Amino acid sequence: MHIFDEKGRLKKTLNASECHPGFRWLPIKAVFAHDQSIFLINSAPWGFLFKSNGECLGSVDRSFLAPNHITFDENGNIYGYYAAEDGNYLKKMNSFGRELGRFGKFPDQFKRIIGRYDGGGGLVFDKKKYLYQVDLTSPKLLKYDLEGRLIQAIERSPSFYKPITDDLPDVGPNTREITGSFSRITQGKSLTISLFLLDDDKLLVQYLHDRVYAIEIIEPTKNTQVRNAIKSPDHIVLAKSRLAYIVKQPSQDTSGNLPNPVIEVFRYQPAR
Repeated sequence: MHIFDEKGRLKKTLNASECHPGFRWLPIKAVFAHDQSIFLINSAPWGFLFKSNGECLGSVDRSFLAPNHITFDENGNIYGYYAAEDGNYLKKMNSFGRELGRFGKFPDQFKRIIGRYDGGGGLVFDKKKYLYQVDLTSPKLLKYDLEGRLIQAIERSPSFYKPITDDLPDVGPNTREITGSFSRITQGKSLTISLFLLDDDKLLVQYLHDRVYAIEIIEPTKNTQVRNAIKSPDHIVLAKSRLAYIVKQPSQDTSGNLPNPVIEVFRYQPAR
């Protein structure tokens, strides 16, 4: 796992096996907690913790399972968005991933597509201790307090948004049937695929509408849209501190070799 500074310079390379011999290093993703410690989501075992300077803290709790989305409050507690076989829910955990409780509202009529779609929806804290959730099948923004109590359901929708009307059929592990049904259900429709804290008081919501990406910037405390939805050919993989990050794959060079992917960074400029 590589850590870079704001200019893209390599600062440090981390590997749990160096301080935990025998650790099976199969990283999925890494995120910074509120105190800048690093939470690595791994694949069996499920995670490892590093201090902000890269020193090892140790393995996460054995009960921890990797969520679709993960975020942290200022006390170090973890909140995960799960679309799993035992249902769709939000889970509050301590800093090592031990469960403290479950909560959350999810649309009952779309359980299968939420569970099958890799990466849809989103979960993020703002700077005022509120947790926000979006789901794959709706533009609605749900707001919770630290204890998981629903504070507000913010009803809003971009002008282009066309919700899906059907869930995936119950066809078990039949991949061909699932793929065909997904294409049919989502054709000409919209999906909410990610949520980011762009600035202290602004959220960036990303959609996939009829196979075209679109982003919307909103100010949830005022329930207002800061910018009209912008369509884009590119998928934003991260947005924070007024910056948005996109991974691009360059074309083959003259020798027929495929270069390494590059990260393009865009800065959000508020309207004047």
